[in-house]
Amino acid sequence: MGAPTKPVEVTAGAGVSLGGTNGDPATGGSGINIFSNPQAVLADFRPIQISEDTRSARGVLRGFPYWNFDLSLAKRTLVTDRFAILFSADFLNAFNHVVFNDPTLSMQDPASFGVISSQANNPRAIQFGLRLEF
Repeated sequence: MGAPTKPVEVTAGAGVSLGGTNGDPATGGSGINIFSNPQAVLADFRPIQISEDTRSARGVLRGFPYWNFDLSLAKRTLVTDRFAILFSADFLNAFNHVVFNDPTLSMQDPASFGVISSQANNPRAIQFGLRLEF
């Protein structure tokens, strides 16, 4: 893999940005931009024209894959014939795998086009349980 490319800010006229600068933390952005050149990608899109574009189904643009692995372990121990103790441990997002929300693809806000600004899942959580069964 080559060296990562830094997005280049292209401006039009009096410092009006044409897109993608919110993703670069070096320019004060708060997220990650999925496009190395968001201005070029934004230029490839155009507003929908009802007279030319027919209906399209959902899923024209695909988002990031989502997967999560939860794990639960339990041990049941008999204390007497009538009583048992159940100890359990639950691991939510056991591998602590981060899943990002889909990037902003709004043509109305070119500065945030392609910016990933939030996480879709929660970090790992572990909970323990102790239950008396009778």
